[in-house]
Amino acid sequence: MEIKIYAPVNCEVKSMQKCSDPTFAGKMLGDGIVIEPKNNVFTSPFENATCTMVFETKHAYGFEVQGCEFLIHCGIDTVNLNGKPFKTNLLKNMSVKLGDQIFSVDLKSIRENNLSTETPIIFTSTDKKLKIKNFKEGTYKKGELICVFEVTSEIKKKAKIENENEDIIKFESKYAKTAKEFIELVGGRKNFSDVYNCMTRLRFKIKNKDLVDATKIEKNSIVKGINWNGSELQVIIGGECYKVKDEILKLDNAQVETTSEGTKEVVTSTLSQKIFAAIAGIMAPNIPILMSAGIIAAIYSILNTIGVTVDLGSGDKTIEADMLSLIFYVLSKSGILLIGVFFCYNTTKYFGGDPLYGLLIGIILASRFFMGTGAESNAITNPSEYEFGKFIMDPQFGSRGWYLFSISNYPIVIKSYEGSVLPYLAAGIMAVYIDIWVKKWMPAAIDIVFRAAIVVVLTVVPVLFVIGPVLSLVEFGMTYVVKGLGYIPLGIGVGLFAMIWQPLVLTGVHVGVAMTLLIPLMTQQEPSIFLPALQIAVFAQVGACLGVALLTKNPMERRVALGAIPGGVFGITEPIIYSTNLPKVKPFLVGCFAAFVGGTISGIIGIAQVNPGAAAGFLYILGVDGLTNQLLLALIFVITAAVALGLMFLTYSQKVNETKYSQKLNKKIDSILKNTKLSEKAKKEINEKLLAITEMFKENKEAYSKYEKYIQNISKFETSLISLEEKEEKQKTKLFNKVNKLKKAKKQNAELIKKAIAEFNSYSLEQEKTKITDERENYVKENAKLVLIYEKAKKQNELSIQKYIDYIQNQETVSELANYSKLYSNALNSVEIGYGLQDKAVYKMPKEFKTKLKNKEV
Repeated sequence: MEIKIYAPVNCEVKSMQKCSDPTFAGKMLGDGIVIEPKNNVFTSPFENATCTMVFETKHAYGFEVQGCEFLIHCGIDTVNLNGKPFKTNLLKNMSVKLGDQIFSVDLKSIRENNLSTETPIIFTSTDKKLKIKNFKEGTYKKGELICVFEVTSEIKKKAKIENENEDIIKFESKYAKTAKEFIELVGGRKNFSDVYNCMTRLRFKIKNKDLVDATKIEKNSIVKGINWNGSELQVIIGGECYKVKDEILKLDNAQVETTSEGTKEVVTSTLSQKIFAAIAGIMAPNIPILMSAGIIAAIYSILNTIGVTVDLGSGDKTIEADMLSLIFYVLSKSGILLIGVFFCYNTTKYFGGDPLYGLLIGIILASRFFMGTGAESNAITNPSEYEFGKFIMDPQFGSRGWYLFSISNYPIVIKSYEGSVLPYLAAGIMAVYIDIWVKKWMPAAIDIVFRAAIVVVLTVVPVLFVIGPVLSLVEFGMTYVVKGLGYIPLGIGVGLFAMIWQPLVLTGVHVGVAMTLLIPLMTQQEPSIFLPALQIAVFAQVGACLGVALLTKNPMERRVALGAIPGGVFGITEPIIYSTNLPKVKPFLVGCFAAFVGGTISGIIGIAQVNPGAAAGFLYILGVDGLTNQLLLALIFVITAAVALGLMFLTYSQKVNETKYSQKLNKKIDSILKNTKLSEKAKKEINEKLLAITEMFKENKEAYSKYEKYIQNISKFETSLISLEEKEEKQKTKLFNKVNKLKKAKKQNAELIKKAIAEFNSYSLEQEKTKITDERENYVKENAKLVLIYEKAKKQNELSIQKYIDYIQNQETVSELANYSKLYSNALNSVEIGYGLQDKAVYKMPKEFKTKLKNKEV
C-alpha cells in the first residue's frame, strides 16, 4: 500500500530525526517527516482522509488514511498556548480531500512565545511497517508531492508446505533475537562490564554512553522505555527481562562485537545512584535461589509433619538419618546457609572483578572446616581454659570456632559464616580492589601462578581476623540488648525483639542471637519466651507481602509476591524480604511493626518454646507446650499477619499522591529557608512559587488519575500478550526439538520427519496475538486524547516547578535548593515511577551546604 504525502503549506521539509524535540526525533510516537511552515493556513496533505481526532487546544489532529493512522502536530510544546494561535472548523469523523483547509495558525504568536513552529506529520499505526520513498529534504510549495509512504503489514504469514523437500523454518526465540540486537545496540560486548536484571528491568553497566543507540533500543517491540542511572542503562521490559538476560549470557562470547574504541568509563554517577545500582545488581540475581530454597523448605516441613521424613535440626546427626530425610534436608538448607557465597560471587562480578575469585572466597568463608566438625570431643568448653588458637565450643553463647579473645565473657572466634551476608559483601569488594592492586605490580610472567592466591589470602585473612570479629561484637551487643528486653513489662520486650528480628536477619547477626536464646533451652530445658517472636516476625512479613500481592496493580509484582509467600508460611522469609518487601521499603517496615504487635501479645500471654527441635513457620506451634498454647500461638500468627495486611490496606499506594508529596517538599524547603539570611521578600516570593506548584498538581489531579487507569489497562493487554507468547514459544521449542530428535535417529522415517516439520512450521498463535494487539491498539486510539491531556498536565506541572527552580538558582546563597527541588520529579512522574517505568529521584544534601545552614551562613 502506498500513501502520497503532499505539502499542506509552503514549507521547508526535513527528516524526523532532525526535529528539535527529542520525543519526535527519537520516533517515539512513530516515523514520518517534519515541515517548517511559511504560511498560516494548513490544508490536507492526503488525497482522501477522515479526521479521527481534534485535540481541544487545536494544535494536534488525527487522521485515518486507507486504514492507517496519522498525527499532524503543529509546533513544539504548543499545547501550553491553550489553543490561542489556532483556528479550525474540522470535526471528528469529517472527510477531507487534498487541498481542503484543516486549520490555520498564527505562526508569529508561536515564535513570540519562544516555541518552534516545526510540524511533524507522523505515521502512528504500530501494527504496520513504514518505508518512506522518493523523499528529499528541501523547499516545497503547497500541494506539491513530498514523498510516498509505503506501508506493509507486520503480521507474519504462516509457512506453507510446498513439497517433500521443504525443511524446517529457522527457529530462534524472540529473546535470543532481542539479546543479539541489544548487544549490538549498546555498543558491543566490550562496551558493558556486566548485565543483570531486577523484576522488570534489564540492566547494563555501560562503559561509554556515547556508543549506545538508545533510540533503536526503544523501538524494540518488547521495550517499554529506557532509563539511565549514572553508568547503568536500564531497559524497561517487564516480566520477560530475565529471559533476555539469560540469552545475553549465552551469547557472552558471541559474534556480535564492536571495536574497543571508546570503551573507557566516561559516565559519572552520584553516590546515591551508585548505591541503588549496586543493591539491584548484587541482590536481584539471588532472588531465584532464595525463592527455590523457600519452596523446598516448605515441602520438607510438610514431609516432617506427616512423618515421611525426619527433621535433622542443625544437621549434626545426618549420619544417623535415612536417605530421603538427608536429601530433603540438604535441598532445603543449602540455598539459605550458603546464600553468602552467591552474594560474594555477585558482589565481585558487579564491581568488575573476577567472579570466580568471589566464588572461591565465599566457599572458604562458608566452609564447615571452621566449625571443627569431628573435633567436638577435643573442644574446650570451660571459659577459664580458653587459649588463643584453640578450638572451643562455648556453652553459654554457642560460639564455635578457634579462639581469639573475649570481651567480658563473650568469646570472639574464627568461624564459618554460613547464613550471614555482610562478611561476604565486604569480602567481594575487597577482592576486586586487591586484585587491581596486585595487577599493577606483579610481573606478567608469574601473574597466572601467584595472583589468584595472593588475592584470596589477602581477602580471607582480614575477614576472619578483623571484619568477622567486628560483626561478632555486634552479635555480642545484640545478645545483651535481647536479654535486657526481657525485663520490660507487659510483653513489650518480646514485641520489640520481634520487631527487630527481620532487620537482624538482613545483617546476618541473627544466627548468634538465636543460638544465645536456644542454648539454655537445649542444655538446661529452660523455656524461652523470645524464640516464638522469631516466627511471629515471619508471619508479619508474610502478611505485608500478601498485602502487596492483593493491592499492587503491577502484574509482575503480584506474581513475584505470591511466589514468595509459600516459603514464608513455612518459616523462610528471605524470598519475601529480598524480592518484595525490602525493595518497596514500606511493606518491610509494616511487617516489623506488625511483629511488634504480635510479639507483645505473645509476651503478655507468656507463650514459650519448650521443644528445641521445633519446626519453622506455622508448624512451629508444635514447639510450645499444651494444646491451648499451640492454638493461642496459631491465633497470634493469624492476628499478626492480619495486622500487617490491614496496615498495608491503610498505607499502600501504587504511586505517591502528587499534591501531598509536593506539600511535604514545600514544608521542608520552607523550614530550610527560615535558617537563611534571605530577605523576607525573597522568601515570600519563593513560598508563592512553591504554593503554585502544589496548586497546579491539585488542578491536574484528574488527568493523573485517568492516566494511571490507562496504564493499568495497557498492562493487562501486555500481560495477556506475554502469556500467549510464552505459550507459543514453549510449544514451538517442543516441536523444534521433536524434529531434531527425529532427524538424529539412527533409523529415520521420512514421512514422520515431514509431518513433524509441517506441524512446526504451521503452529502459530498469531491470530490470538493479533486479536489482543488490535484490542490494545483500539484502546490506545480511543484514549489518545486522554494521553495528550495527561502530557499537557504534566507539562504544566513541569513549567511551574521550573519557574521556582529558575528563581532559586538566581539566589546564589541558596542555589543548592534547586538540586533539592529536583525531588519534585517524583510527583511529576508519579505514575511512571509507581509502575516501574522510571526510577525514583534521590537527593543527598552536600555536607558543606548543611554546615552553612547550621551556622546560618547562607
